[in-house]
Amino acid sequence: MHNTLTAVLVVVLFCVLLTCKSADADFLKATPLLLPVKNSTIISVSQTGKKIVARLGSGKNSRSIKISTKLASELLGSDETRLLLDASTVKRNLYVVLSRKPSNSKNRTGYCGAGHEDILLLINVTKNEVNLVDTFLLQSCITLKTLYSKNGDDTLSNPLKGLTIDNENRFINFEWVKDEQGYIWTLYIENNQFLLR
Repeated sequence: MHNTLTAVLVVVLFCVLLTCKSADADFLKATPLLLPVKNSTIISVSQTGKKIVARLGSGKNSRSIKISTKLASELLGSDETRLLLDASTVKRNLYVVLSRKPSNSKNRTGYCGAGHEDILLLINVTKNEVNLVDTFLLQSCITLKTLYSKNGDDTLSNPLKGLTIDNENRFINFEWVKDEQGYIWTLYIENNQFLLR
């Protein structure tokens, strides 16, 4: 009985250590952020060591593409990134990406240490560069902004539960807990920036 319990504890501890290691690792290391551009081409943004790199295309036909310093520093601090909306137009390749950063990266056990800052990034892709053109703080432990979910879903763990994304019209609807019940905000893009109404 004692040996069985010890073996189970060792297996559980091993699994926890593996999970913690992958949870602390940057999301970009394991999964590149993929941005679909015109002509069925993909831009892959990933982390190599302490550097963010972007590649246009795949395989032998891929080439490096410049990534702006602002975007690289935003992504380096992220635990997770996710493409939410392709807001491209005929003239521009625009993407809305959710970036999840630790609220207190230096002290994850202190004030807001386990909390997150959920930031929307507006990314513009040109022929030669991937740029960060605007940001929007969506949810924050530090400023006490919390998304509201009508279903009572946990938006702190998964901010997507508090968003309604309209891909066709290129906007995102959401509610914050601190606002009047039922006030729905609309975040849309105009002139390469986020606008809230």
